[in-house]
Amino acid sequence: MKKKSSWIITLTLICSFIFSCNTDEEVIINPDTTVLDSYKKQCQKIAQNNTNPYDTIGKIQIYILDIYLSANYSHSTIEEINEEIQTIVNTYGNSFIGNSVQQSLTVGNQIINPFNTTESSLSTIIANSQLTNQAKVSLSGFITSLFLLVEEEYEDIHDFVVSYELSVINNSEFNDEDKRIILTTSSLSRYSFYYEKKRKDKDWETSVGNIMAGLSGALENSLTAVNSALVTGIYHNTIVTD
Repeated sequence: MKKKSSWIITLTLICSFIFSCNTDEEVIINPDTTVLDSYKKQCQKIAQNNTNPYDTIGKIQIYILDIYLSANYSHSTIEEINEEIQTIVNTYGNSFIGNSVQQSLTVGNQIINPFNTTESSLSTIIANSQLTNQAKVSLSGFITSLFLLVEEEYEDIHDFVVSYELSVINNSEFNDEDKRIILTTSSLSRYSFYYEKKRKDKDWETSVGNIMAGLSGALENSLTAVNSALVTGIYHNTIVTD
């Protein structure tokens, strides 16, 4: 019988959180909306883009990533990672997002194959999505250009993403669904690169894989986008690279 993970999390904000974990008990979660609000403010000066209505999606991604990595889980399969991340996302997700995006979401059941996260697979996901043709071309070009900047300073990556987001917001030919999917994906990308570039104490590398997974999840809803991006990213960063 699979051993249940558990975590007793006491969150205190002095630029960091304190986590206390026990793997022999039932899961105990004590969401603290005050701490959630405080956490959202940590990245604002560097990574945020308030013009993107889906900016909070990127923030919750790195918040949940911190929870998971700080707990030092010993999961060895993508299914185990997915189960844990789903629990955290479903517990904190709607409280964190609040009224800014969507309410009462739950994570979908899809899991991206971690060994099928190539650029060609990304192109297939975009081509088969519900995006309009113009939006497909735009998003594909954005992601291709974004990964040409991986060696640049974060400020340059941030400026590039924000500029693209502004063009999407102002594009009258994109429908609401185009904008939701693209701006959710760009928010996840912007904060993921922030996590990699600015938090060197964390073992994290942004890849086509977790961006692709985030996009695939965004085709369903916001929380599935967070879940998919994290599961694929964690698997590649803590399992495949070990």
